[in-house]
Amino acid sequence: MNEPKAHQVSPIGLPVVEHWAATSLSLTPDDATILPRGRDVNKDPDPTLDSPSRHGQLRLDGRAGNARRAEISPRSRVTRVSTSADRRTLSGRVTRSQVSAEATGDTLTTFVDAFCGAGGLTLGLSEAGWLPTLAFDKWSDAIATHTENLPGHPALAADITNSRQVSAALAKLEDRPDWIVGGPPCQGYSTVGKRIREDERNRLFLAYRDLVKFVAPPGFVLENVLGLRDMSFVDAVKSAFTEAGYHVTAMVLRAADYGVPQLRRRVVFVGHREDRFFAGPRRTHDEHSYVSVDDAIGDLPPVEPGTEATRYSLRPTTAFQKDMRRESQVIQGHRAVKHPERLIEAISHIPDGGNRLHIPDHLQPTSGFHNSYSRLASWKPAVAVTQNMAKPSGTRCIHPRQDRGLTTREGARLQSFPDRFHFSGGAVSQRLQVANAVPPLLAETLGRALEDPARWLSDDPGVSLIPER
Repeated sequence: MNEPKAHQVSPIGLPVVEHWAATSLSLTPDDATILPRGRDVNKDPDPTLDSPSRHGQLRLDGRAGNARRAEISPRSRVTRVSTSADRRTLSGRVTRSQVSAEATGDTLTTFVDAFCGAGGLTLGLSEAGWLPTLAFDKWSDAIATHTENLPGHPALAADITNSRQVSAALAKLEDRPDWIVGGPPCQGYSTVGKRIREDERNRLFLAYRDLVKFVAPPGFVLENVLGLRDMSFVDAVKSAFTEAGYHVTAMVLRAADYGVPQLRRRVVFVGHREDRFFAGPRRTHDEHSYVSVDDAIGDLPPVEPGTEATRYSLRPTTAFQKDMRRESQVIQGHRAVKHPERLIEAISHIPDGGNRLHIPDHLQPTSGFHNSYSRLASWKPAVAVTQNMAKPSGTRCIHPRQDRGLTTREGARLQSFPDRFHFSGGAVSQRLQVANAVPPLLAETLGRALEDPARWLSDDPGVSLIPER
């Protein structure tokens, strides 16, 4: 058997494995156990992965009668992308970082995106110069969006809890990726919605862990909304990956600190097999330089409830607006939901940044929460972009000056998706894709920091609330 061979050295001093192949995977209803080829799942349920075989066997349900072989070609890892087509990311674009990597002969960092959704994480990491090799998600609309906007790699509809679908997706890989990235659906962890500690979605990270153990990349990233940390899952997640051989750090990142016009925070776990710990990305913005709602969407044409605009009518006035409009000729998703006349009249009394307390008593809505029927403050970042962005009854999602909820495009801007990134599916699906996504600008900053040797420490920094500048 040929053992994996260390050949090159990564930007943080880690050996790069040149060849790899699948080991055996046996899934049970509750968990998935990784077995080197020839092991018995019943006799040895938790072996190590020190010597994976070059052409392993995927045991899909533990029954020999259903066993089948999945082979992955042991080609050399990509050290330089040979053609422009191989490096194409957003709508066929080649990122500046990837062009620089090819010019200097540097090795591109490869990654697989699980729970990829519409592609916010893939887009951001691609802009940081990383090379996506595979993405998958069980949500067909999100995969359609991902494929349309990020066509340079396979994006497949696959459920991470379905071993047959995952093995079919992994068969698309030619080499072991440097990283696996992704995060489970956010609803089970959300601090906005009702949190249930026993929600089955709160254990999907175990399926993600098993994918990481199976593929055994040098590193992984797992992200989710802040509720995961509130629910005391940090220690459980860290332990799950520590047992798999990774050195894991957890941090809470506020999107606005990295140029995203939104205050929502996300928990990020980073693990690596090297005996080093990730310190997190440095802040690029603070409360004095945050990108505000007006900075982000002030150039989009006004639309009345029930109407749509597809052409720009105003000039961009901020660097963020100019960046969002780069290479875009039309505006997709800028349609406002139609509201009842009584609701329009009610919210017309709310000033910029105000709330339902400004609505006269005879127009007061009879439902909603304390932060429902509230306008965004034009001079601040948005609080959080949710799937209810179009509904004035949602969480502070009324336009600062127009008497309506947000359009999908406005929500996408507040998530830092550029206008050239178009969403597939119906209006409700598109809003959910936007809300569930990792902000691309946050992902880009994270990707650059992961490549920076100065951001790796010899000791575990513990749970970092937000790394300092």
